[in-house]
Formats: sequence, C-alpha cells, structure tokens
Amino acid sequence: MFFHDEGTGGKTKQIILSVKGGGVSVKDVRDLRGVIEREEAEMGVVITLEESTKPMRTEAASAGFYHSPANVTFKQAPKAKGDQAEQLKL
Repeated sequence: MFFHDEGTGGKTKQIILSVKGGGVSVKDVRDLRGVIEREEAEMGVVITLEESTKPMRTEAASAGFYHSPANVTFKQAPKAKGDQAEQLKL
C-alpha cells in the first residue's frame, strides 16, 4: 500500500500489510519487520482476528514508530455497539 504525507511533490511511501488467518505469534511480527527493512518501507501492519500478545507488541514497539513530516496523528475509532450497528442496504 502506498501513501503521501509530504504534500505535493513529496516522496511516495510504502506500507507493508501482513494478513494472518490464525495462530499468529511474535514470529509473524519479526517476519514482517524483516520485510519492512528489506523493502525499505516506512511502516508495516499485521491484520489478524486474534488479540496481539505482549511479546508481539514488544517486538513491534522495538522496531520504532513512524513520524510523519506533516505531524499527522490518528485517533482510534470507537467500537461499534452490537445492537446499534445497522447493516446498510445497497
């Protein structure tokens, strides 16, 4: 996945996405970190249905954090309430 955060004429940057179906562990975070370094990507994201473990979070944090030159920050979205979520019809 690619993005821009430096305005017009800025460098195109890359995000590496890793999607795991199950049995995710710290090994998967280490593998992703290796791919990020090899591809010289700015960041990586692990997508899984399982909750991350403490070793996974520690490994991810040890890789460092991306700091946008545009000082862009993101806020976590609130969780949807089960009975209030509504399926939209096409």
